[in-house]
Amino acid sequence: MSNIGEIATRIYENEFDDAPTELEREFRIEAISGWLDGNIGQLNNLTYQSFGTGDHFLLEEENILTQLYLKDYYTRQARVVLMGATTGSMPWTRLTEGDTTIVRNSNIDFSREYKALAKHAAEELKDLVYSYNSYQAMPRQVAGFDGGWETTGNCKVTTTASPITTTTTTTTAVPVTTTTPIPTSIPSSPDSPGSPCQLAYENDYLYVCTEENSWQRVPMIPVTRDAGTAGSTDFDNNFFYICLGGTSWGSIPMVETIYVDVGCLGDTACAPNYYYVVTSDGWRQIGLATWTNLVPTNIPSAPNSPGTAGEIAFEDDYFYVCTSTNSWQRVAMDRVTRGVNDAGRIYFDTEFFYICLGGTSWGRIALANTIYSASGSVGDTAYALNYYYVYTSAGWRQIGIATWTP
Repeated sequence: MSNIGEIATRIYENEFDDAPTELEREFRIEAISGWLDGNIGQLNNLTYQSFGTGDHFLLEEENILTQLYLKDYYTRQARVVLMGATTGSMPWTRLTEGDTTIVRNSNIDFSREYKALAKHAAEELKDLVYSYNSYQAMPRQVAGFDGGWETTGNCKVTTTASPITTTTTTTTAVPVTTTTPIPTSIPSSPDSPGSPCQLAYENDYLYVCTEENSWQRVPMIPVTRDAGTAGSTDFDNNFFYICLGGTSWGSIPMVETIYVDVGCLGDTACAPNYYYVVTSDGWRQIGLATWTNLVPTNIPSAPNSPGTAGEIAFEDDYFYVCTSTNSWQRVAMDRVTRGVNDAGRIYFDTEFFYICLGGTSWGRIALANTIYSASGSVGDTAYALNYYYVYTSAGWRQIGIATWTP
């Protein structure tokens, strides 16, 4: 293990080592050490650790720090050289006299070389961080689908997180992507009884029990596919599917993940806020979120009716949001017909926000693009004066709201 000073010395000796004097060498090492000391936070952000300036670092962590420094150094050098080319007098790059021509590199050429070195350091950094986190981020539980084929060795899936369920699956090389139907008993609330990685679904949502008696969910997009058995699942590299019956399926986008472990095609895992699936392209993830079952129906009679910031309500024609204490705004809803559900149940996709008015009658509000850019997970909501925000599978979307005259 090495400290910051030792890492700085190795960076200088391995990458530079061009100081004309010992004093200049010490100065250069001290400068590198100061940069590393001031950028420990970058290392923590990339590796999900909490290192301090006095800590010692393993070889993998030293390599990440080294590439962080080199990426920054070469980027700065490219900028310095380019500024010299654009703000100072332009030196000659080509001289020709008779049959003789002399060509030398310009500052712009040198800047381009530095940028290439910075790009190489960034790529090295990305690979190092990916490898490092592969052995750090473990889900709560890993379980195998019925069927599938081997992707590595004996398809041994391991995890060290608690609670632990380790599944070893050895299968024949027969591609099977449609699985045994998942349960349809829908959890009535986020704290309904359930076991880790237990699944449930309804027409609009997939539910995942991420911890004991702790459920989260993600909305599904309706699609038409080949006929299947209600509750059976399928997937490709980009989507996870659940058959709702016949040719009607729910689809959920999957994205890249930093979680990597040995697994068989079709193996799944779960952790708070995430559900993982092994595809032919490796592990992929689905974002999950908790939910509020029903919105209150105590309708504010006026914009200054009693209310708590963030409170929501609805009636047949309007959706109401309390944006600050005793200050309400609202938006009109279109009436549409959808699947049967309880009054007050909320659903959304990337284009619309829905509230069930009872049975098959729903209120619908269009979602629009927004500049709101806070971090979030699918299902999160936020509000501000004149706006209500929903985090969809395409990121944050907004609803315009306004005051009214009673």
